[in-house]
Amino acid sequence: MRQKAIIDRGKMVASGTTQELISLVTDIKTFYIDTKFSASFDADECIRQLKLLPGVKNASIEDSVIRIDISIQFESITHVLEQVIAKGLTIYNIHSEVPNLDTTFLTLTGHELR
Repeated sequence: MRQKAIIDRGKMVASGTTQELISLVTDIKTFYIDTKFSASFDADECIRQLKLLPGVKNASIEDSVIRIDISIQFESITHVLEQVIAKGLTIYNIHSEVPNLDTTFLTLTGHELR
């Protein structure tokens, strides 16, 4: 992997791979799983079981979206998706939210790119 550096006002603030730099500001990736629940779906039990999975830091449900915060070190969320499917839920969409280098720069330096 290529090394990158964050330089602010002529001084190196941090260096490393993109993943290493991002891990300086957060240790989670957030995934949103769009699904549809039946009237008999037990959301509390689903969340309880998801929180027990390896790497899962937090889980919640709002409307028809399951939000999973998982350790950034996990390369895959297959084990989470398997649990969701085992609950009889259909997955319509999955999207993730991971900081990018711009967000990392802002967090480490306290100001935006110029």
